[in-house]
Amino acid sequence: LKYRSDAPPVICLAIPQWLGYDLMVVENIFIELQGKFKFVADVIHFPWREGVIRRLPPKKIDGLIVLPASEKMTSEHISTLNGLHVPYVIFGQQLDKVPVNTVYGDEEYAAFIVTDHLIKLGHKKLALLVTEPRADNIEERVRGFERYCKLQHIQYEIIDANAKSGDDTLDLAYEQTRQILRKGKPDFTGLFVICESNCPPVYKAFHEAGVKIPDDVSIVSIGNINRSNYLFPGLTTVDLAYERRLSVTLEILKKLMTSEEEIPPEKQCVDMDLVIRESTARRGY
Repeated sequence: LKYRSDAPPVICLAIPQWLGYDLMVVENIFIELQGKFKFVADVIHFPWREGVIRRLPPKKIDGLIVLPASEKMTSEHISTLNGLHVPYVIFGQQLDKVPVNTVYGDEEYAAFIVTDHLIKLGHKKLALLVTEPRADNIEERVRGFERYCKLQHIQYEIIDANAKSGDDTLDLAYEQTRQILRKGKPDFTGLFVICESNCPPVYKAFHEAGVKIPDDVSIVSIGNINRSNYLFPGLTTVDLAYERRLSVTLEILKKLMTSEEEIPPEKQCVDMDLVIRESTARRGY
């Protein structure tokens, strides 16, 4: 029935094939939006080593939302996507210099928000734990943290687990945190974990070492996925607004699929907000 001329459009979400809670959240929200935006949802899990989806299945697809697996999008990746001959939007990467449709969050500003929160609580030395491959969005978070610390004349250090695509970042986060704590309590009092999905092993390592959150170290991150509510203490984090991002993405796709004329590429930045919970406290309390 979906091949009828009056059938709702089929929109496909192409995501890399690896275990990642963020990816599952995006996939679930995408499927839930079918009724609101009146489309039929399809999901393709492509091999992450290919960077982007390289071939479509032999079925009707009217529009494509692509979550790149590549740490850096290349001209080859863009050529591959153009060769699919289906309207598409890149989800989660800004790609300023590339003429493609993108929907993203301001990752550098998100890092500003959490860093500013720690500084306003009186923390004088901060640390950033990098537990993800250096994709564009991760680089922007690192840059935002560094720039804001320098602007506020705050001491900081960057602890990089040197993650590569395909690594088990949960294990990396746990082992890297254990290594930090081998000499006892760290000298920093505020820790920014660059990706929220890696906070549970950080919490575990702190608990095992007798370092209390937030009494000894306040922790912040970026994500606000469902797990952050269930951490103890609750995690202070920036909400990535996945539902809002996907809604904007679907609006752009709708225009691309229905317009008979070529539309200039759109780049939409979606606002993000800080969600304050119990993992942060004023220094000295």
